[in-house]
Amino acid sequence: MIRLLLFLLFIASAVYTQAGATINFVGYRNRSAPIFSKAGSTTVNFQLYAQYTGIHKPGAGIGEGGFSVIAIRSEDNDLLYYYAVPVDSIPGAFGGHTRQESQPYLLTTGSFEFSNPSDQNLIIEEQIFHTRPLEGLAGFPAQEWSSAAGQSLVSGGDKPVPPNPTPVPILPPTTRSNIHAVVISGLSDPARIVASANVTVTGGVVALGKDPSPPTKPISQWSSGLRIIPDQSLLTGAKIPPLTPNIIDVRIVSHEVTGNLSSSTP
Repeated sequence: MIRLLLFLLFIASAVYTQAGATINFVGYRNRSAPIFSKAGSTTVNFQLYAQYTGIHKPGAGIGEGGFSVIAIRSEDNDLLYYYAVPVDSIPGAFGGHTRQESQPYLLTTGSFEFSNPSDQNLIIEEQIFHTRPLEGLAGFPAQEWSSAAGQSLVSGGDKPVPPNPTPVPILPPTTRSNIHAVVISGLSDPARIVASANVTVTGGVVALGKDPSPPTKPISQWSSGLRIIPDQSLLTGAKIPPLTPNIIDVRIVSHEVTGNLSSSTP
């Protein structure tokens, strides 16, 4: 029983600590492109690049100092994590590189972990600034460093989970009606004789009606789905249309009987 409980606890902890794939970040002044990462503990390996920007007068402050941080944001620009790189842990980071301005150089490397709250795209950026006053000069001019100009790069991460495709509704097959005959009507507009859609007329359509005056409305359009296949044999009477048995209801509306009755004689 104890072994079973330990095994279940191990499985639960493994699921809880499921981590996203490692992200490699090369930091410059501009933010990285979005990179997808699953929820959970995620490792970020980083390389930060800085550049010497020269002597500024007056400088940013009296004492030497600055910051070197990595910010992780969502695509909506929400700050998810803020990792500070201690300047003291970078020996000689701002001691040299003062002869050529605007030349990027590798400031430091390292790695850290953060807990990604959900499956999402991440945007990573570096923020670097350091100032060192030059003593003995009026106005406290100072040497300054900042993030190197350029676009930050990212690689690794997880493959985005494709969204579930929207199911395409399957429409029932269209049932067509077939008429083998010449349809003769007293209407004047042949397009109005067969108004139903999805009908195939094999034979023809004849409109015998006439308009007493010019039509006020434009001629109507043929019904969508109507197909007319001319059959000369049906038009000339050489072929008789197929007959379908019908139930004919015959009703007598009125009946009148007349007759002459001769008078009888006794």
